[in-house]
Amino acid sequence: MRLKKMITVLSPSFALTSIVALSPAIASISQAFPQTSISAVQSLTTLPSLVAIAIILLSGRLSSVVTKKRIVAFSIGLMILGGLMPLVLHQHFWQLVAAAVIFGLGYGGISPLTTALIHEHYSAQEQPTMLGFQSAVIGMGGVLFSYIGGRLASLCWWYAYGAFVLFIPILFLVLMLPKGELSPPVKGSGLGELLNPSLLFYVGQSIVFAIFFYILQTNLALLVAERGLGGSELSGKILSCQSAVGIISGVLGGRVLGRLREFSLPVILACTGIAQLIVYFSGSAAPLFFAAGLIGFFFSIRMPAGYLKATASVTPAAATLAISVYCSSSQVGQFLSPPAVNSLSELLSLTLEQKFLLGGCCLLGAAMISAVWELRCRGRKAAETPRG
Repeated sequence: MRLKKMITVLSPSFALTSIVALSPAIASISQAFPQTSISAVQSLTTLPSLVAIAIILLSGRLSSVVTKKRIVAFSIGLMILGGLMPLVLHQHFWQLVAAAVIFGLGYGGISPLTTALIHEHYSAQEQPTMLGFQSAVIGMGGVLFSYIGGRLASLCWWYAYGAFVLFIPILFLVLMLPKGELSPPVKGSGLGELLNPSLLFYVGQSIVFAIFFYILQTNLALLVAERGLGGSELSGKILSCQSAVGIISGVLGGRVLGRLREFSLPVILACTGIAQLIVYFSGSAAPLFFAAGLIGFFFSIRMPAGYLKATASVTPAAATLAISVYCSSSQVGQFLSPPAVNSLSELLSLTLEQKFLLGGCCLLGAAMISAVWELRCRGRKAAETPRG
């Protein structure tokens, strides 16, 4: 019975990285719609994040009038509709965009509530263990969706959408959840409290990280094809490697963050930047797997590290709202990634490979700025601490 409860509570988390199923198919979709810009094609993997923002910010109020179970079940249903629709309607690019919007509405519904379900069904003592299991489940979902998406895309680009069939058993598991209770009504803590330098810094940092992190997801298939290393199947395997390593760091996340302490985010930014540089300098598939694994290791602990910083920047009453804002900032950065990176690349006359050089340098620069910020914060706290 305990195992059944754990599986049902964690099942929605399996879908959080499902959009990676389309990443291996980017090059093939671009070839199928040559009149469509590459930024527009890449946005199929990032548009759901933009659409999800409004739903994420509303999730607190929605869960006070509708149970979390119903919200998640309805959201998974939307993801099934948006995910599988292109298997039938794929003749025009706008049909893929419409499917991405529907998918995003569902993604916004489950994104903040996967953790909320753990808090609802498990005690404070059990929650840390369950959050570790959740990270592992998210990583396993990324492995499976990217691998299946890559294999299917190697047969036909729109077959990649067939990976979203996996949402159907997830929906049945969600329906087996206990009914649950309504959340207490959200009390306005004042948006003004969120407009403090500390939280705004971490929100900006999150946007910058997401913009340059998603260079790998949106350009890997194009890079693999350009270098003649393989096709969609290889891209899917590389992204699966990223998610697989993320499982390990997800389970060990608490220990890693405990060692890195306040410098966790600067280290995450720096290591992700180094991985982007490895992709740029690599000439074969093996370094790509290593770089993807390095990115996956630190990506899994990035959001928990950011949540800790976001909640520490505000009062406890505004903590939930701060988490929603921080989560939304990551979605904004993810959506902005293709147009921002492509525009910078055109402005600087960069090649496809040099996009990874750009990403690596920008992330390393952001890491340095973040390290200076943390040192200043440490000095400020030390000065404020009464002596003796």
